[in-house]
Amino acid sequence: MTEQKQNPDSSEMLENAQGFPKTDDNNIGNVSQAELPALQQLVRRLQLGLVLDGTLGNQVNIDDIVTVINEEEVNCRKRLEEEYLIVKEGFERTNYLEHLEVVNKAALEKVKHLETELEIRNVKVRQLETKLETSDSQVKAMKSMFATGVRRHGETESRLGEVGLDLAWCQDRLRRAEVEISFMK
Repeated sequence: MTEQKQNPDSSEMLENAQGFPKTDDNNIGNVSQAELPALQQLVRRLQLGLVLDGTLGNQVNIDDIVTVINEEEVNCRKRLEEEYLIVKEGFERTNYLEHLEVVNKAALEKVKHLETELEIRNVKVRQLETKLETSDSQVKAMKSMFATGVRRHGETESRLGEVGLDLAWCQDRLRRAEVEISFMK
């Protein structure tokens, strides 16, 4: 590694000999499409100067490298940036409105779905209400039948109690009669 630092390769020496500082790839600036033809022409002139007389050409005009932007072009650029921001903002609003429209459509579809579901449930509720009314009338009929049955059962038990008393009275009387007959004999 120390040898490489002491003996730079020939391209580094050429660059250093011509007085150009060595540049890192990360430090190279970007060139726009509009500047590309002028840069290509400048590179061709430099290459031609190297081929013809071995120098980079002392005739390089600073105006070929540096472009002076006048105030009108700066104002134009500001106007373009402002228009770009306005267009971008309009585009974002449009996208947002499209998004809202999609959301609104989805919400309307959901509302329609819920309305149909509500109608179906209302029909089911009406059916259940009619079933409830019929069941209620059946329960009332069962209660009246049960009440009638309880009443009949109560009447039957009271008759049974009366008959039981009559039977006990008759049995008692029969025993007395038997006892009297046995004494009379």
